[in-house]
Amino acid sequence: MAHNVPMQGGGFYSANSGLQYEAMKKALPLIKRAIIQTSAKNLSLISDGFTIVEYGCSDGNNSLEPFVAIMESLESHAYANLIFNDRPENDFSVVAGHITKLQQLLMSKSGADVFLSMVPASFYSSVVKPSSAHFGFSLYCLQHLDRAAAPPQQSHGEFLSDALKQIPFKEQADIDLRNFLTLRATEILPGGSLVLTFTGQAQSGEPNVVGIVSSLRDATAEMVQEGKVSRDAASSFHIPVYSRTAEATKSVLADMGSSWIVREHFDEWVTHPATEEMALRRSRRSLKEEDYVWYAGVAVDWGMAISAGHFQKALQGDGLDQNKVNTIMAEWEEKTKVCFLKSFKEQALRCTTTYLRLERVQL
Repeated sequence: MAHNVPMQGGGFYSANSGLQYEAMKKALPLIKRAIIQTSAKNLSLISDGFTIVEYGCSDGNNSLEPFVAIMESLESHAYANLIFNDRPENDFSVVAGHITKLQQLLMSKSGADVFLSMVPASFYSSVVKPSSAHFGFSLYCLQHLDRAAAPPQQSHGEFLSDALKQIPFKEQADIDLRNFLTLRATEILPGGSLVLTFTGQAQSGEPNVVGIVSSLRDATAEMVQEGKVSRDAASSFHIPVYSRTAEATKSVLADMGSSWIVREHFDEWVTHPATEEMALRRSRRSLKEEDYVWYAGVAVDWGMAISAGHFQKALQGDGLDQNKVNTIMAEWEEKTKVCFLKSFKEQALRCTTTYLRLERVQL
Protein backbone atom coordinates (compact mmCIF):
# COMPACT_ATOMS: atom_id res chain seq x y z
CA MET A 1 0.00 0.00 0.00
CA ALA A 2 1.40 3.38 -1.01
CA HIS A 3 2.26 5.73 1.83
CA ASN A 4 0.04 8.74 1.14
CA VAL A 5 -0.51 10.21 4.60
CA PRO A 6 1.13 13.66 4.87
CA MET A 7 2.35 15.49 7.94
CA GLN A 8 -0.32 17.56 9.67
CA GLY A 9 -1.00 20.65 7.54
CA GLY A 10 -2.18 24.18 8.21
CA GLY A 11 1.14 25.11 9.82
CA PHE A 12 0.75 22.54 12.65
CA TYR A 13 3.77 20.54 11.52
CA SER A 14 6.12 23.53 11.34
CA ALA A 15 4.92 24.71 14.75
CA ASN A 16 5.72 21.28 16.21
CA SER A 17 8.90 20.19 14.45
CA GLY A 18 11.47 21.38 16.97
CA LEU A 19 13.52 18.20 16.82
CA GLN A 20 13.65 18.33 13.02
CA TYR A 21 14.77 21.96 13.26
CA GLU A 22 17.65 21.01 15.55
CA ALA A 23 18.67 18.23 13.15
CA MET A 24 18.57 20.72 10.27
CA LYS A 25 20.89 23.14 12.08
CA LYS A 26 23.45 20.37 12.52
CA ALA A 27 23.26 19.70 8.76
CA LEU A 28 24.09 23.29 7.75
CA PRO A 29 27.91 22.82 7.91
CA LEU A 30 27.60 19.78 5.61
CA ILE A 31 25.47 21.81 3.19
CA LYS A 32 28.01 24.64 3.12
CA ARG A 33 30.91 22.23 2.51
CA ALA A 34 28.93 20.53 -0.25
CA ILE A 35 28.21 23.84 -1.99
CA ILE A 36 31.89 24.87 -1.87
CA GLN A 37 32.88 21.51 -3.34
CA THR A 38 30.20 21.66 -6.04
CA SER A 39 31.11 25.24 -6.93
CA ALA A 40 34.76 24.32 -7.39
CA LYS A 41 33.91 21.48 -9.79
CA ASN A 42 31.17 23.24 -11.76
CA LEU A 43 32.36 26.85 -11.71
CA SER A 44 31.63 27.60 -15.37
CA LEU A 45 28.04 26.38 -15.04
CA ILE A 46 27.35 27.90 -11.64
CA SER A 47 28.52 31.35 -12.73
CA ASP A 48 25.45 31.41 -14.96
CA GLY A 49 22.85 29.70 -12.82
CA PHE A 50 22.45 27.19 -10.04
CA THR A 51 19.64 24.67 -9.49
CA ILE A 52 18.87 23.33 -6.02
CA VAL A 53 16.25 20.72 -5.16
CA GLU A 54 14.85 19.96 -1.74
CA TYR A 55 13.37 16.47 -1.67
CA GLY A 56 10.65 16.42 1.01
CA CYS A 57 10.08 20.04 2.00
CA SER A 58 6.96 19.43 4.14
CA ASP A 59 5.49 22.89 4.76
CA GLY A 60 8.75 24.69 3.97
CA ASN A 61 9.47 26.18 7.37
CA ASN A 62 12.67 24.23 7.94
CA SER A 63 13.74 24.92 4.34
CA LEU A 64 14.55 28.57 4.88
CA GLU A 65 17.90 28.38 6.67
CA PRO A 66 19.40 25.72 4.34
CA PHE A 67 18.57 27.78 1.26
CA VAL A 68 20.00 30.94 2.83
CA ALA A 69 23.18 29.03 3.71
CA ILE A 70 23.42 27.69 0.15
CA MET A 71 23.04 31.09 -1.48
CA GLU A 72 25.53 32.69 0.90
CA SER A 73 28.08 29.97 0.07
CA LEU A 74 27.89 30.62 -3.68
CA GLU A 75 30.53 33.09 -4.80
CA SER A 76 28.83 34.24 -7.99
CA HIS A 77 25.75 33.34 -9.96
CA ALA A 78 23.35 35.11 -12.28
CA TYR A 79 20.27 33.28 -11.07
CA ALA A 80 19.13 30.39 -8.89
CA ASN A 81 16.36 27.86 -9.39
CA LEU A 82 14.97 26.66 -6.06
CA ILE A 83 12.77 23.57 -6.35
CA PHE A 84 10.61 22.40 -3.45
CA ASN A 85 9.30 18.84 -3.64
CA ASP A 86 7.02 16.69 -1.53
CA ARG A 87 4.19 14.22 -1.93
CA PRO A 88 1.04 15.49 -3.71
CA GLU A 89 -0.91 15.24 -0.43
CA ASN A 90 1.40 17.81 1.17
CA ASP A 91 -0.02 21.20 2.19
CA PHE A 92 1.58 23.30 -0.54
CA SER A 93 -0.48 26.36 0.35
CA VAL A 94 1.66 26.79 3.47
CA VAL A 95 4.82 26.05 1.46
CA ALA A 96 3.95 28.87 -0.95
CA GLY A 97 3.75 31.40 1.87
CA HIS A 98 7.10 30.40 3.35
CA ILE A 99 9.07 30.28 0.11
CA THR A 100 7.71 33.58 -1.22
CA LYS A 101 9.24 35.28 1.82
CA LEU A 102 12.44 33.30 1.21
CA GLN A 103 12.58 34.50 -2.40
CA GLN A 104 12.31 38.14 -1.36
CA LEU A 105 15.01 37.68 1.30
CA LEU A 106 17.46 35.97 -1.06
CA MET A 107 17.00 38.48 -3.87
CA SER A 108 17.57 41.40 -1.51
CA LYS A 109 20.75 39.79 -0.16
CA SER A 110 22.36 38.46 -3.33
CA GLY A 111 21.00 40.69 -6.06
CA ALA A 112 20.53 37.59 -8.22
CA ASP A 113 17.26 36.45 -9.71
CA VAL A 114 15.66 33.64 -7.72
CA PHE A 115 13.07 31.43 -9.36
CA LEU A 116 10.79 29.13 -7.35
CA SER A 117 9.09 25.88 -8.29
CA MET A 118 6.96 23.41 -6.32
CA VAL A 119 6.84 19.80 -7.53
CA PRO A 120 4.05 17.62 -6.04
CA ALA A 121 5.51 14.15 -6.46
CA SER A 122 6.90 11.40 -4.28
CA PHE A 123 10.60 11.86 -3.58
CA TYR A 124 10.82 8.16 -4.41
CA SER A 125 10.03 9.05 -8.02
CA SER A 126 11.62 11.32 -10.63
CA VAL A 127 11.32 14.96 -9.56
CA VAL A 128 13.29 16.98 -12.14
CA LYS A 129 14.66 16.24 -15.60
CA PRO A 130 17.93 14.31 -15.93
CA SER A 131 21.21 16.16 -15.34
CA SER A 132 19.49 19.41 -14.41
CA ALA A 133 20.39 19.96 -10.74
CA HIS A 134 23.67 20.99 -9.14
CA PHE A 135 22.73 20.25 -5.56
CA GLY A 136 20.02 18.41 -3.66
CA PHE A 137 19.16 17.84 -0.04
CA SER A 138 16.60 15.93 1.98
CA LEU A 139 16.22 16.57 5.70
CA TYR A 140 14.44 14.10 7.99
CA CYS A 141 12.33 12.50 5.26
CA LEU A 142 13.86 9.18 4.23
CA GLN A 143 12.76 7.32 7.35
CA HIS A 144 9.25 7.70 5.86
CA LEU A 145 8.83 4.75 3.53
CA ASP A 146 7.50 4.81 0.01
CA ARG A 147 5.06 2.03 0.72
CA ALA A 148 3.40 0.79 3.90
CA ALA A 149 4.38 -2.83 3.49
CA ALA A 150 1.80 -5.20 4.95
CA PRO A 151 2.83 -6.65 8.35
CA PRO A 152 2.85 -10.44 8.82
CA GLN A 153 -0.52 -12.19 8.81
CA GLN A 154 -2.43 -12.09 12.07
CA SER A 155 -5.58 -13.50 13.52
CA HIS A 156 -8.71 -11.33 13.52
CA GLY A 157 -8.32 -8.46 15.97
CA GLU A 158 -4.91 -9.59 17.20
CA PHE A 159 -2.30 -6.99 18.15
CA LEU A 160 1.09 -7.27 16.50
CA SER A 161 4.22 -6.47 18.45
CA ASP A 162 6.25 -3.47 17.33
CA ALA A 163 9.08 -5.85 16.42
CA LEU A 164 6.88 -7.87 14.07
CA LYS A 165 5.53 -4.75 12.41
CA GLN A 166 9.10 -3.61 11.70
CA ILE A 167 10.09 -6.74 9.71
CA PRO A 168 8.67 -5.63 6.34
CA PHE A 169 9.62 -2.02 7.08
CA LYS A 170 13.32 -2.93 7.22
CA GLU A 171 13.16 -4.55 3.79
CA GLN A 172 11.30 -1.57 2.35
CA ALA A 173 13.80 0.87 3.89
CA ASP A 174 16.66 -0.79 1.99
CA ILE A 175 14.69 -0.71 -1.26
CA ASP A 176 13.73 2.93 -0.76
CA LEU A 177 17.24 4.22 -0.06
CA ARG A 178 18.63 2.45 -3.13
CA ASN A 179 15.80 3.77 -5.27
CA PHE A 180 16.19 7.31 -3.93
CA LEU A 181 19.94 7.41 -4.61
CA THR A 182 19.50 5.89 -8.08
CA LEU A 183 16.94 8.53 -9.03
CA ARG A 184 19.01 11.38 -7.66
CA ALA A 185 22.04 10.13 -9.62
CA THR A 186 20.08 10.72 -12.84
CA GLU A 187 19.02 14.24 -11.79
CA ILE A 188 22.17 15.69 -10.19
CA LEU A 189 25.03 16.65 -12.49
CA PRO A 190 28.41 14.90 -12.20
CA GLY A 191 30.41 16.73 -9.53
CA GLY A 192 27.22 17.84 -7.84
CA SER A 193 26.34 17.05 -4.23
CA LEU A 194 23.57 15.58 -2.11
CA VAL A 195 23.11 16.06 1.64
CA LEU A 196 20.76 13.78 3.56
CA THR A 197 19.58 13.41 7.14
CA PHE A 198 17.23 10.73 8.44
CA THR A 199 16.63 8.86 11.66
CA GLY A 200 19.08 6.11 12.54
CA GLN A 201 19.53 3.47 15.21
CA ALA A 202 21.85 4.02 18.16
CA GLN A 203 24.60 1.44 18.52
CA SER A 204 23.73 1.30 22.22
CA GLY A 205 20.28 -0.02 21.35
CA GLU A 206 18.49 2.95 22.94
CA PRO A 207 15.25 3.53 21.00
CA ASN A 208 14.40 6.87 19.45
CA VAL A 209 11.82 9.09 21.21
CA VAL A 210 10.74 6.09 23.25
CA GLY A 211 8.52 8.14 25.56
CA ILE A 212 6.27 9.35 22.74
CA VAL A 213 6.17 5.99 20.96
CA SER A 214 5.24 4.18 24.17
CA SER A 215 2.67 6.81 25.17
CA LEU A 216 0.93 6.61 21.79
CA ARG A 217 0.81 2.83 22.03
CA ASP A 218 -0.40 2.81 25.65
CA ALA A 219 -3.13 5.36 24.94
CA THR A 220 -4.34 3.29 22.00
CA ALA A 221 -4.38 0.09 24.07
CA GLU A 222 -6.34 1.85 26.83
CA MET A 223 -8.99 3.00 24.37
CA VAL A 224 -9.28 -0.54 23.01
CA GLN A 225 -9.81 -1.86 26.53
CA GLU A 226 -12.51 0.75 27.07
CA GLY A 227 -14.25 -0.29 23.85
CA LYS A 228 -13.74 3.11 22.22
CA VAL A 229 -11.40 1.84 19.50
CA SER A 230 -11.77 -1.55 17.82
CA ARG A 231 -8.94 -4.03 17.94
CA ASP A 232 -8.95 -4.15 14.14
CA ALA A 233 -8.45 -0.37 13.92
CA ALA A 234 -5.70 -0.48 16.55
CA SER A 235 -3.96 -3.34 14.75
CA SER A 236 -4.02 -1.46 11.46
CA PHE A 237 -2.56 1.68 13.04
CA HIS A 238 1.10 1.82 12.15
CA ILE A 239 3.37 4.62 11.01
CA PRO A 240 5.43 3.46 8.01
CA VAL A 241 8.78 4.76 9.19
CA TYR A 242 12.01 2.90 9.78
CA SER A 243 15.28 3.98 11.37
CA ARG A 244 18.18 2.34 9.53
CA THR A 245 21.26 1.00 11.27
CA ALA A 246 24.62 2.51 10.33
CA GLU A 247 25.60 -0.87 8.86
CA ALA A 248 22.51 -1.02 6.65
CA THR A 249 23.16 2.48 5.33
CA LYS A 250 26.82 1.67 4.65
CA SER A 251 25.78 -1.45 2.75
CA VAL A 252 23.50 0.53 0.44
CA LEU A 253 26.14 3.22 -0.08
CA ALA A 254 28.73 0.58 -0.98
CA ASP A 255 26.41 -0.78 -3.67
CA MET A 256 25.96 2.76 -5.04
CA GLY A 257 29.71 3.41 -5.35
CA SER A 258 29.58 3.80 -9.12
CA SER A 259 27.24 6.80 -8.72
CA TRP A 260 28.10 8.39 -5.37
CA ILE A 261 31.27 9.14 -3.40
CA VAL A 262 30.71 9.27 0.37
CA ARG A 263 32.36 12.41 1.68
CA GLU A 264 30.84 12.37 5.17
CA HIS A 265 28.76 9.81 7.06
CA PHE A 266 28.09 9.88 10.79
CA ASP A 267 25.33 9.37 13.34
CA GLU A 268 24.58 11.80 16.14
CA TRP A 269 21.92 12.22 18.81
CA VAL A 270 19.60 15.17 18.26
CA THR A 271 17.59 16.45 21.21
CA HIS A 272 14.29 18.33 21.11
CA PRO A 273 14.65 21.92 22.39
CA ALA A 274 11.91 21.27 24.96
CA THR A 275 14.23 18.77 26.67
CA GLU A 276 16.95 21.41 26.75
CA GLU A 277 14.46 23.92 28.17
CA MET A 278 13.51 21.50 30.95
CA ALA A 279 17.17 21.05 31.84
CA LEU A 280 17.59 24.82 31.99
CA ARG A 281 14.57 25.23 34.25
CA ARG A 282 15.83 22.40 36.48
CA SER A 283 19.20 24.14 36.85
CA ARG A 284 17.48 27.28 38.15
CA ARG A 285 14.82 25.89 40.46
CA SER A 286 12.81 22.83 41.42
CA LEU A 287 10.47 21.78 38.64
CA LYS A 288 6.75 22.18 39.24
CA GLU A 289 3.84 20.19 37.89
CA GLU A 290 3.09 22.95 35.41
CA ASP A 291 6.57 22.48 33.92
CA TYR A 292 5.92 18.80 33.33
CA VAL A 293 2.48 19.54 31.86
CA TRP A 294 4.10 21.99 29.45
CA TYR A 295 6.75 19.42 28.49
CA ALA A 296 4.15 16.72 27.91
CA GLY A 297 2.13 19.07 25.74
CA VAL A 298 5.10 19.95 23.54
CA ALA A 299 6.23 16.32 23.29
CA VAL A 300 2.78 15.01 22.39
CA ASP A 301 2.16 17.79 19.86
CA TRP A 302 5.43 16.78 18.20
CA GLY A 303 4.24 13.18 18.07
CA MET A 304 0.79 14.15 16.80
CA ALA A 305 2.25 16.15 13.91
CA ILE A 306 3.67 12.86 12.59
CA SER A 307 1.24 10.20 13.77
CA ALA A 308 -2.26 11.72 13.88
CA GLY A 309 -2.94 11.26 10.18
CA HIS A 310 -2.14 7.55 10.40
CA PHE A 311 -4.40 7.01 13.42
CA GLN A 312 -7.19 8.91 11.70
CA LYS A 313 -6.78 6.70 8.62
CA ALA A 314 -7.06 3.57 10.79
CA LEU A 315 -10.28 4.87 12.38
CA GLN A 316 -11.78 5.82 9.04
CA GLY A 317 -10.99 2.36 7.76
CA ASP A 318 -13.19 1.06 10.56
CA GLY A 319 -16.21 2.79 8.98
CA LEU A 320 -16.56 5.62 11.51
CA ASP A 321 -18.00 8.99 10.45
CA GLN A 322 -15.81 12.08 10.73
CA ASN A 323 -17.51 13.45 13.87
CA LYS A 324 -16.87 10.18 15.69
CA VAL A 325 -13.30 10.12 14.41
CA ASN A 326 -12.69 13.65 15.68
CA THR A 327 -14.07 12.77 19.13
CA ILE A 328 -11.83 9.71 19.40
CA MET A 329 -8.81 11.64 18.14
CA ALA A 330 -9.24 14.34 20.79
CA GLU A 331 -9.50 11.78 23.58
CA TRP A 332 -6.55 9.82 22.21
CA GLU A 333 -4.40 12.93 22.31
CA GLU A 334 -5.35 13.65 25.92
CA LYS A 335 -4.72 10.07 26.98
CA THR A 336 -1.31 10.19 25.30
CA LYS A 337 -0.40 13.24 27.39
CA VAL A 338 -1.54 11.46 30.56
CA CYS A 339 0.57 8.41 29.69
CA PHE A 340 3.59 10.59 29.00
CA LEU A 341 3.19 12.48 32.28
CA LYS A 342 2.81 9.24 34.20
CA SER A 343 5.83 7.39 32.85
CA PHE A 344 8.11 9.60 30.74
CA LYS A 345 8.06 13.17 32.04
CA GLU A 346 11.73 12.93 33.08
CA GLN A 347 12.86 11.34 29.83
CA ALA A 348 14.67 13.16 27.04
CA LEU A 349 12.96 13.50 23.69
CA ARG A 350 15.81 12.65 21.36
CA CYS A 351 16.61 10.73 18.22
CA THR A 352 19.69 9.23 16.59
CA THR A 353 20.19 10.99 13.29
CA THR A 354 22.20 9.89 10.25
CA TYR A 355 24.07 12.60 8.32
CA LEU A 356 25.37 12.03 4.78
CA ARG A 357 27.28 14.24 2.35
CA LEU A 358 27.60 12.61 -1.06
CA GLU A 359 29.31 13.69 -4.26
CA ARG A 360 28.04 12.64 -7.68
CA VAL A 361 30.70 10.63 -9.48
CA GLN A 362 32.16 12.46 -12.46
CA LEU A 363 31.95 10.43 -15.64
